[in-house]
Amino acid sequence: MLTQRYRPVLQAALALAGIWLLAVAGYQLALRFETTAAEVNAYADSVDFAHLTHAEKEKVLHRPEVMINELSVEEQQQVSPKTMFQWHDAMTDRELAQFRAATADSGFKLPNEIDRLPPEQKEKALDARLEKLRAARAQALSADDGAANTGTNATHPAAQPE
Repeated sequence: MLTQRYRPVLQAALALAGIWLLAVAGYQLALRFETTAAEVNAYADSVDFAHLTHAEKEKVLHRPEVMINELSVEEQQQVSPKTMFQWHDAMTDRELAQFRAATADSGFKLPNEIDRLPPEQKEKALDARLEKLRAARAQALSADDGAANTGTNATHPAAQPE
């Protein structure tokens, strides 16, 4: 038998071991419930969005919104754009706006083809897109100027003589 002197030490050691066991079990349980990109992809593949009623669509859309918001940024980048947006054609504008608004705050971003390019090609592609945007802007501005010149300028404050 243990003496009276060692009994509190043994009880403290057993209590400490019990606390550690509970902590490890809780950690393992939390890992089991953690959402992964594969689960989001599997869920999106399992639902035939086009054949759902409006009420069912709202419920179905809520789950991937929550799942995506639980993912880390690295995990969000692993969510397949093809898988997530296979429902796109079946969504109404309202549903699409709701889904985008719910996932935009989390930082969920679909990777594009430029992100996958090597640095030199990425720089060239970005420069080409920037030039296209500048050309479109210049064209829009010149079209606006042309429309303003064909109309009457008497009402425009800049056209009034001082």
